[in-house]
Amino acid sequence: ALEIAFLPIIIALLGGSGTLVGPLIGSIIFTLVYQLLLVNLPSLTKLIMGSVLIAVGIGASSGIVGLVRGLSRLRRKTYEASPPY
Repeated sequence: ALEIAFLPIIIALLGGSGTLVGPLIGSIIFTLVYQLLLVNLPSLTKLIMGSVLIAVGIGASSGIVGLVRGLSRLRRKTYEASPPY
């Protein structure tokens, strides 16, 4: 019952709460990973999901969408030509 109450918050954090697409992506990823863990590691599902969500909350506070945006900015910077000296 308590995990159901926190589910929308968890999904929004995972996907990125600053965008409209973030919670959608978060819900898809959360559901897929949760079901895979539930089938393969039923006794460790809550522990693994909790650890992943804590890591996402601490390391990537803007969620998966923010992480993808940051990586694309980083990639763009590395491909830009440097000015000649």
